[in-house]
Amino acid sequence: MIEAPPRGRVAIAWAWVVGWALLIYASIPVARAILNWTERNWGSGSLRWISIGLILLAAAWTLRHIYRRMRGMPWSRLGAVIALTGVFLYAALDMMETPAEAVHFVEYGVLGLLVFRALAFRARDPLVYVNAALICALVSVVDEAAQWLTPGRFWDLRDLAHNSLASVLALAALAGGFRPAYIRPPIAPSSARLAAALTAALALSLGLCAANTPAAAARWAERVPAIAFLLDNEHAMSEYGYRFDDPDIGRFYSRFDAETIRAIDRVRAEEVGPILRRYSTEDTFTNFLRRYTPARDAFAHEAMVRLNRRNHYFGVLPKYRFEPHWYAFHATVAWRENQILERYFSNTLDAAGERWTDELKEALAEHVQDRHYVSPAGKHLIHRVTLRQIWTAVLAVLAVCAVVWARARRPQRGT
Repeated sequence: MIEAPPRGRVAIAWAWVVGWALLIYASIPVARAILNWTERNWGSGSLRWISIGLILLAAAWTLRHIYRRMRGMPWSRLGAVIALTGVFLYAALDMMETPAEAVHFVEYGVLGLLVFRALAFRARDPLVYVNAALICALVSVVDEAAQWLTPGRFWDLRDLAHNSLASVLALAALAGGFRPAYIRPPIAPSSARLAAALTAALALSLGLCAANTPAAAARWAERVPAIAFLLDNEHAMSEYGYRFDDPDIGRFYSRFDAETIRAIDRVRAEEVGPILRRYSTEDTFTNFLRRYTPARDAFAHEAMVRLNRRNHYFGVLPKYRFEPHWYAFHATVAWRENQILERYFSNTLDAAGERWTDELKEALAEHVQDRHYVSPAGKHLIHRVTLRQIWTAVLAVLAVCAVVWARARRPQRGT
């Protein structure tokens, strides 16, 4: 694949691509089970060491190929391969938050090489690297969508970026370091058409994901009862909201603007208050999240998330009574979340019987740090762009792809 064009049957090469992608997808429902099994049988952190072993094996395979070709490889190209390999290892071991993410990173690096090999049977121009990366990105979109449909897993745009980065790094090492001699200009019209089609498919799929809000899921579930389970997904694929920069509180995020949230609070306080009281005293927060998802009741969900955060940080204060820094930190979080509740969920807070007394607030106020507070609750909400702006960008990309597709002509026979 590096020294000479791939040999064999192109169908077998694509079978490897499909099989590897299916292996990635198959790991989605069992990833958590594998983590629990390894920790139970081999100890805590064992999966991390397994992940490091797999990554080092992949690095050893790469270095073996570098060693075999280093005699005839210019130092600039050799340095590029070594540098990109180092970036790949750093990203896999340090940027990924869990061992499963690290393994996933390696899987997408391998996928990038497999897709390149399959394409290289017929595509011999530099655009083959771009097309391989686009195919890997599309595989990643399906991967994240499948995770969103799996209980206990969720869609994460950050993971999509990480998966794509893994394939791009692997392809960059191939293009910038090894530089297969059979890949050379000019760009074939068929490659340009494929790039246009893949770019359009990726833009359209991301647009659909951006439009898949809790409200959209609720509408689909109402029309198609068979997919009513979507209402129970506590993690939305895409949600839009507002960022508040309150000088008295700090920064926080909400699904509603200030006027709307106060209006809902006045109308629904007597209904939502008892729900919050029940899941604060009699039942668990986990059970609340399972029943009152953003698709089922966005207002109750947001109010309870804030109330639970306030109560949790206040409840653990005694644990830090001999650690002034951590005591002040937890007191600040509880205080700021309570400010948000009192200012925007005032009636619901009263109906839940969860309003703090003035004496309690005075006692806590002296420990509150005078710093800019940023609440993580609702931080995933998209607030910099609107769904309309996203679809405008998608349509623009589709238009450009259509022009490229139309202008790329198939080569005539004999040329």
